[in-house]
Amino acid sequence: MPVKGMKRSIVMGITVLVVAVASGFSLAGIQAVNRNETQEGTQMDLDMVLLTNDYTVHDPILITSNADFASQGWPGNGTAGDPYLISGFSIAPSDNQNRSIFIQNTDVHFIVSHCFFYGFSYRFGLEMRNVTNGRANDVKCFDYDAIGAFDSSDIAIDGNNVSYIYLTSCERVVIDGNVGNVSIDRSSDVSVMHNADGYISIYESNRTVIRENTCLWLGSDHTKSKSYNCTIDGNIIVGATYPLRVLSVRLIGLASSIFENNTVLYADDAIDLESCESVVVANNTVFESDHAIGLSASYNISMTWNVFNAQLGDEAAVYDQTGSNSFDYNWYSNYDGIDENGDGIGDTPYNMSGVLDMHPLMRLRGFEISPRNTTTSTTITTTATSTATMDGEPIPPLVVTALVAGSISAIVAIITVRMMMKKQLAHQSSS
Repeated sequence: MPVKGMKRSIVMGITVLVVAVASGFSLAGIQAVNRNETQEGTQMDLDMVLLTNDYTVHDPILITSNADFASQGWPGNGTAGDPYLISGFSIAPSDNQNRSIFIQNTDVHFIVSHCFFYGFSYRFGLEMRNVTNGRANDVKCFDYDAIGAFDSSDIAIDGNNVSYIYLTSCERVVIDGNVGNVSIDRSSDVSVMHNADGYISIYESNRTVIRENTCLWLGSDHTKSKSYNCTIDGNIIVGATYPLRVLSVRLIGLASSIFENNTVLYADDAIDLESCESVVVANNTVFESDHAIGLSASYNISMTWNVFNAQLGDEAAVYDQTGSNSFDYNWYSNYDGIDENGDGIGDTPYNMSGVLDMHPLMRLRGFEISPRNTTTSTTITTTATSTATMDGEPIPPLVVTALVAGSISAIVAIITVRMMMKKQLAHQSSS
């Protein structure tokens, strides 16, 4: 791929931390009410929610047909303009219904809003089965799986603060602006956007869009069929323990898909692709990780315009088990080449651990960056008047000065982001 004509530039992980918070990016990363760490903590959380919200205690709700909405007296008429509304309740499950609200076999429009579910040991706070045109909004639930949808379509799940959102065999679902974990199983045409502080996973699901989330772990898996035509774009992923090591992104069985514009922070293995095929990996930033990216049993993977900043260990920044995938125009923290003619491209290829990149980058958006190790700090400076070019095409400058010193900077960066998340959510809760 030639440099000339490339319109998209690479974003550095250091800068994304600042830009993401300064922009309108949703970083509601710390829950207003902590999820049950201990039994005592769970009771405190429950009391806090009940005391600080105007919920009305209600018995569990069971709806098994369109007619039940009207016969039970819920306001609305089931149209898009006037959906049935279930709102303002705190609901614990009964002995014979281990769900707070169970809705099935309906196709009228309805909204479950401003409700709190608690006290069950399995199943869901809100469960929807064979439902069309449903919406869950402003729901709080920190027990078990919280919100589940099965064999349903045209569903919206937005603005909730929950432990888990789970889809199975669903179509055309939007999951937007939630705090909590998200799991998508054998579904299609699902959009997961602007969610925070959880894990996002897809399993044998096609045409899934995962965009602009802030999460602890992101992954895909499969048993029989891969996940096709998915887009994973613009997310911030902060490493989490999974299961015994720090792993941020693990993509298994992803095919004919795009992984671009993501930022991965502080992990042993930042990005792992296994049994993937025909995936474009572009414009991603990996910051302070042992391995930036690893490929195993994966083919026809295109890696371009990425920042592979692997600083914490002595291993290679990237590795490719098959040695058959394409790497071009990437920046590598362990590249030790030089740039005699100043064109921003190393004079010798990057060649290590099955990876051959004929055009390793020396310069990013006006930055002059030298390879560094865990004991050497590097000052990265640029100004708004920078006029760096590559093959005659200007590289947009970034106004930032950053001092990066080994692993400490990554830890400080994560702590800073988490504090900003907490402050932002506290502000949103009080407004």
